[in-house]
Amino acid sequence: MKLSDDTCGSPAGAGGGEARPLRPLGRRRLLRSAALAAAALITAPRRGSAEPQQGVAADGLIAARKFAAGDVGFLLIDRGTGATLAAQAADSLFVPASVSKLATAYAAISILGADHALETLVLRRGDELWLVGGGDPVLDANDLMRLVDELAAQTPRLPAMRLYYDDSRIRRFDQIDAGQPTAATYNCGLGALNVNFNRVEVYWKRKRPADAPAFQVRSPAAGLNVPVDWVELLLGPVNQPQGAPFVFTGGPGVERWLYSPRLSLAGGLSLPVKSPGRHTALVFRQLCAEVGISLGQPQAMPAPAEAVPLARVTSRPLKEIVTGLLHHSNNMSAELIGLAASRKLTGQSLDLAASSATLVAWLQQRLPAVDWRGFVLANHSGLSTASRASPRQFVGLLSLIDVSPDFAQTLPSIDREDELLLASLGPPALAAVGKTGTMDYVRGLAGFLPGHDGHRLAFALFIFDAEKRRRFDAAFDPRILEPPPETRSWLRRARDLDHALLRRWVTTY
Repeated sequence: MKLSDDTCGSPAGAGGGEARPLRPLGRRRLLRSAALAAAALITAPRRGSAEPQQGVAADGLIAARKFAAGDVGFLLIDRGTGATLAAQAADSLFVPASVSKLATAYAAISILGADHALETLVLRRGDELWLVGGGDPVLDANDLMRLVDELAAQTPRLPAMRLYYDDSRIRRFDQIDAGQPTAATYNCGLGALNVNFNRVEVYWKRKRPADAPAFQVRSPAAGLNVPVDWVELLLGPVNQPQGAPFVFTGGPGVERWLYSPRLSLAGGLSLPVKSPGRHTALVFRQLCAEVGISLGQPQAMPAPAEAVPLARVTSRPLKEIVTGLLHHSNNMSAELIGLAASRKLTGQSLDLAASSATLVAWLQQRLPAVDWRGFVLANHSGLSTASRASPRQFVGLLSLIDVSPDFAQTLPSIDREDELLLASLGPPALAAVGKTGTMDYVRGLAGFLPGHDGHRLAFALFIFDAEKRRRFDAAFDPRILEPPPETRSWLRRARDLDHALLRRWVTTY
């Protein structure tokens, strides 16, 4: 269960201004220079040695918000001089949560290129059609409609045809992390074919509690909401847990949910798609039917080599995808671009853990001066409590990000990204850019602040209550969607603390 800024349902944002691309040789020199700079700026003390708190003391801020000193670690570096301005437990390991997306996004852009795009194809062989996925994380119903229109324009008198879908380019996953609620849209399935961020909207109403709800289910996209009738909604048992309005009971290719007998008279929510390949093919089939193209029920099958391309749609450039996924903290997008990057490096379709380990090894080679012991990213999105990282390790990563013209401009404003923080604490804005991460009893931030002398200040800040999280995990029920109130209280205090620390640093340095 998780309180998070991570979603599978947020739209991708637009990219910023394009920087002039570096020539290949210049890019390699830049990476070597970044590694040398990191060696000068990020020299880790010996493990196990005590590191006194540096800079303006934070003990009062931490204690006032009822955190133990060991629950908080941070490092603040002047990127101009290399001076350590503030540090506490800078080499201790914390759960980075969605701050991990910085590592994924930087690696993906560096490996694939800022202009890299992903294709979705329609192929034909005789009376057979294939919908072929390329792992586009932002494919929506409007893109599928463009495929349908192109198909209809080329072959206006298509006979009834068999439909296959090919999602073999990427392994299929029915969820990102088994330690998260099954019904959470941020824990959706993913694969080579995905549509509308792999979620469906469910609305219901009834006059009396004894009546069966009348459901409407649709796959939402801007200006084009596709009715969905293949999601099964069945009455659940009387003992369906409180806090579990819908419980998943489907399997491969079957989207089946049990709704609670205590469901309100009217309402609506979003549910994650667990078999995205088949679901995407069904949305495509539905759109084809609207223009008179009759297709059979979709079946999974790799496309044959002799199939002829009829239509294609290309994703927006990777830089724009990254801008959106960082701003909205979209887990599905992070996993898919990470999988694409590891496939480019290895030529293989890996599982999430192996793919993430591949990118971690790639990053570590570029920063050999950083002490990487204990650094683990269990997946590409940060949706896992198995990940570990220290503030110093992430500040090392920031030394690469800071000199990357293809990536630095994608970083969102932390105040804009963390809208709840901004609403609760109010202006003025901090002018901080970077990435936040939030899970139950986990909070993290990493990014850049403006210094008084014009230098950029790089920081990483993590808050983690390991004991509370351990008890939370011991009582975890994947059917329960909403976290208990005490986790919300902890998060409010954590957000208050990180905001107070950032403001102190901005004021002081």
